[in-house]
Amino acid sequence: MVKSTELKALFTNSLEETLASLENVLKMDIKMKPSNLARMDSDIRQNYYSSMENIGKAFKPQFFRIQTYFQIPGSNSPVEINTEANSWFREMLNAFRGRRRNIKLFDKFEVKYKDIHGEESVFNLLKGREEIRVIVDSERDLKNKEMYDLIKIAFDQFLVEYYND
Repeated sequence: MVKSTELKALFTNSLEETLASLENVLKMDIKMKPSNLARMDSDIRQNYYSSMENIGKAFKPQFFRIQTYFQIPGSNSPVEINTEANSWFREMLNAFRGRRRNIKLFDKFEVKYKDIHGEESVFNLLKGREEIRVIVDSERDLKNKEMYDLIKIAFDQFLVEYYND
């Protein structure tokens, strides 16, 4: 029996800031376990990751890693606006903003982009991700309050450190 609580994510470079300042995607680096595809919201999986799902079923890899480059590394030549990559990235950020439960399915989700000021920025979905793990007897029927009590000290410490940085 699996028990869970609602996921809240905190970002140093917020989804909203990234969406507002994105001009052009330059590079993407994404890593995930094939088994996590089945846990992803079906519309996201079908629209963006169906090819990976087919590869996972056929070859059974331990991880998927996608690295895409839209500029030549080390080159200063201008990069054309990549409407398809920009659209995909915006749609993924909006999906994460509305349904944060999908965030935890990625082991890495990092996108380098040029912002509206011409500066290169990096959005890292998982940077600074913190987890508080507690081992609980699966036979125990815990209420949310009891689960919270188990992590309260570690969670309070996390909040103090996060907001004091």
